[in-house]
Amino acid sequence: MRFRAQHASGARSQQLVHALRECGVQAQEPDYPDQIGGAAQLLILTRLPRSDAEEGRHLAELLERRPEAIVVHTGVPDAAPDHRRLVLAHGGGRTMMRAAAQLMLEGAR
Repeated sequence: MRFRAQHASGARSQQLVHALRECGVQAQEPDYPDQIGGAAQLLILTRLPRSDAEEGRHLAELLERRPEAIVVHTGVPDAAPDHRRLVLAHGGGRTMMRAAAQLMLEGAR
C-alpha cells in the first residue's frame, strides 16, 4: 500500500485519483487507516507488496478488513499480490492510471 508517491523530485499527487475524477468519479486519497470507511469502494494501490514488508503488511490488513477492495498494482507483474480483484497497471503515471480507471469503470457496467 503506497502511502504517498515517492519520486526523486519530491512528493507528487496520486495520479489514479486524478484519472478517476476526470471520469466523473468522486475519489479521494484517505490517510491510512482512519479515513477508510466501509461504505465507499476501496482501491488499493501497490507497487512492492512482496519485497516491502511494510507495504505487504498494510495490504494484508486492508484486504482482511475489506476483501472486496480492488488492488491496482503499478509494479512489475511478478510482484503483484494474489487477489481476485486485481488490475495490473504497469506504472503509476497519468496515462496508465487513466487506462486503469477506464478498465475499472467499463468492468463495473
